[in-house]
This record gives sequence, structure tokens and C-alpha cells, in this order.
Amino acid sequence: MKKLTLILFALILPVLAFAQNVQVSGVVTEPDGNGGSQPLPGVMVMQKGGSLGTMTDSQGRWSLNVPASATLVFSSLGYAGVEEAVAGRKTINVVMQIESEQLEELVFIGYGAVRKSDLVTSVTSVRAEDMKIFPAATAAEMLRGRAAGVTVKSSSGEPGSVPNITIRGSRSISASNTPLYVIDGSVASDTEFAMMSADDIESVEILKDAASQAIYGARASDGVILVTTKRGKEGRSVVSYSGYAGVQMLTRNFSFYNGDEWLNLRAEGVANDKGIADAGTIPISEVLSDPIMLDAYKNAVYVDWEKLMFHPALYHNHELGIRGGTDKTKLSASLGYYDQDGVMAVNSAYRRLSARVNIDHKVRKWLTVGVNSSFGWTHRDVPNGAWYTFLTRPPLARIYN
Repeated sequence: MKKLTLILFALILPVLAFAQNVQVSGVVTEPDGNGGSQPLPGVMVMQKGGSLGTMTDSQGRWSLNVPASATLVFSSLGYAGVEEAVAGRKTINVVMQIESEQLEELVFIGYGAVRKSDLVTSVTSVRAEDMKIFPAATAAEMLRGRAAGVTVKSSSGEPGSVPNITIRGSRSISASNTPLYVIDGSVASDTEFAMMSADDIESVEILKDAASQAIYGARASDGVILVTTKRGKEGRSVVSYSGYAGVQMLTRNFSFYNGDEWLNLRAEGVANDKGIADAGTIPISEVLSDPIMLDAYKNAVYVDWEKLMFHPALYHNHELGIRGGTDKTKLSASLGYYDQDGVMAVNSAYRRLSARVNIDHKVRKWLTVGVNSSFGWTHRDVPNGAWYTFLTRPPLARIYN
């Protein structure tokens, strides 16, 4: 019986190990008000207590590989969160309901703060906790998929590039469509917003309609992004640290010619120039007139340009903060550092150092003096504008002397 038990255990063990993870997919929808439902894009689907997660596409579809015993958390701004146990299931469809409790939230609109239920203009509020669900290089990129009508588009794939944000599409063909940025009541640029640490942000309010122009004038014609930073609070001082690290890799790219394929292509070109129907009759010495190419072909030593140009890139972020104060003086200070290598092996990197100090001092019952100060330093290594010419370079070459 013992031997039989051991044999059965040995047979079942691989099955159990294989069944630890399961590919789960589904569709997230919301009620359409007519008794039906419609797909809900931009919903975060996360493994509870883990780091695995994804976001629903424009059709509300999602797919995730998680342990069979995991619990999935569905969350989106303005909707009540939903938790679903996988329990071995491969399909999980969820209907999200609008969270009515958020109607009493306070929203900053440029000329004060009002209850969300009293708000008549089109304003979207995004909390910092929701932004940090998607770790990114800049606070601007963290807004991606967090607000309806707000499009965040990367200007390039280079590390440190500032994304373009448009509110309700482009309004002009030739003029800038950049919204107005206001940080703690002061007008700022998109670069200043991109340099902010996500841990310094309390909330972001996005003003979309024409009512915002009554506050800021013509500058608000493309919308307004209001940023409120964190302040110190009365009570015990709190020291916090957050950080993460990761690796970026190029997973898909062009299919390059190897040496033989490139030689055949070149032979066809030479035959076409000479008016010869059969390219195979042309001697290799005429196809490869360059001695270095000819030597590389004879020795079958081909150059993999893609392997030379790209490599796995490390990135890491660190945030250190302290907040506290007394009944009269409150302090909020933070220091952040972000370092990202580009997937290009040469001249592609971004480093950012940021610091912020907010002080509020109550001089009298009717007088409070405050200081908002920030510091930012960035360094970018940008590749030459013609770096992509390696796509057309022949694999028959010698890169080192």
C-alpha cells in the first residue's frame, strides 16, 4: 500500500504543479440605463495581495494568468469595487456599478472646493492612489485610462519623453492642444507636471468644458489640469518610503535578413540592373564587390544589428517623504529619484531628481502663511536622430577592426 501511495502521489504531483496557474479572461460591462449593458474600458484587474494585473481594452475584454486560488479585484474610478475568486474558473464576467457614495466627495475647481453632488460643470477627479496602480516614469503617464475624455499619448519611446495630453480631442490643426496646468494655484508647464513625483500628489482634477475659461480665460480653451499636492497634518510625524524596480525588453521587432537572404536580394538587384533573367548565373564576386562583405560571406560571420542595438534595460524609482506638524506649523517634505535605461544600447537613458517642501504656519487665527517649493533636475541621453538606419545595414559586415 505504501508503494502504491507513493506511485499515485508521483503521478498526481505534476498535474497539481501544472494546475497552479490558470489563464482567466472575461468582459467587464456596466448598465446602459436601458436594461442592457455596455463594455467598460480602462478597468484595472489586479490579483489581490499580488502584483499581477492588467486593464480592460476598448471592448471591456481582459485576460490574466494567475494562480487558480487567487482572488481578482476589479476597480475603476467612480465605480464600486468588485472581488471575484478564481476558484479554477477560466471565464469571469463582471458588471460594475456606479458608486453613489462618491457623490459627496470634494472637488477642487479653481475657485474653491465644492461637493461633487453640487457640481454642474464637467470635472473629473483622479486620486493619487488610483494613479499609482499603474507605475510609470511620469505622473502624466499615470493618467492614462484614469479619466474619460482624456487622451495620454507618448510622444516617443525614448526614456524621459513627455507625453502629450489632450482633453476631448484636438481642437486646432496648427495651434497647440496642450491643456493648462495649475499646480497648487500656480500656472505650470507640462514638463513641470511630468517631473512631479506621484507620492507628492493628493489629487488631480480635470476641467473639460467652457466653464473653466471663466476662471482662467483663453488659456483654458484646451481644458485645465488642476494638481493639489499633499500637505502636512497635525499630529505625529510620518516617514514613508516607496520604490519599485523593473526590466524593459524589446519583445517584437522587424524580421531582419540573414546573410544568405540578403545576398539573394542583392543578386536580384544586380541581375535587374544588368538585364539578366537568372540571378543565379552572376558570380558572387560581382554581387559582393566589397571585400569585407565577401570575406564575411565566405566565413559565414553575419552581423545581428538588432542584438547589438538593443539590450534589456533596468529602471527603478525611490520616494522618501516626511509629513507631520503641530497645531500651528505643518510640514510636508519629499525626495524622489528615478533612473531608467533605454532599450537602445547607446545614448539612451533618463535620470530625475525631485524634491518638494510645503510649509503652512498659522500666525494668527485669521492669518496663515504658506510656502510651496519644488526642485527638479533631469538628465537625458538621446540617441542620434539617424540611429534607425541600422535597419537597412547589410548583415555582411565587420563591426570591429
